[in-house]
Amino acid sequence: MRVVAALTMVTLAVIPYAAHSTLWSCSNPDMEIQCQMGECKTSDGFTPLSVQVNGIDGDMSVCAYSACYEGMGVVMKNGHHVFFSGLRLLDSNTNEISNFMIGINIDNETAVINGSNFAMPLMCEKIQ
Repeated sequence: MRVVAALTMVTLAVIPYAAHSTLWSCSNPDMEIQCQMGECKTSDGFTPLSVQVNGIDGDMSVCAYSACYEGMGVVMKNGHHVFFSGLRLLDSNTNEISNFMIGINIDNETAVINGSNFAMPLMCEKIQ
């Protein structure tokens, strides 16, 4: 009976983690919002972001226009939410460094991103 209880506990511990251990691809197809100096504005003409985050190892990639910030972030999982915090992500084209926070709701595959003056909703899909 102890073995069954132990296996049940291990299975229950792995199932929620497996649901979050996924590669996500996100973008902002509908709008771009940039915030600076206490003011946020939408852009009329914009190129959507390309965001990829990995729920297993925290690998992050945030590409906007000619910049592509990449690096490792910290992953936090809580229920149906997965949060990524990437400090000092590097754009190898310019050597510029930026911080990004991305929160994904895995139920409806939406997210929010904040970093490098961006603060907006994203639409996401599981890749793996």
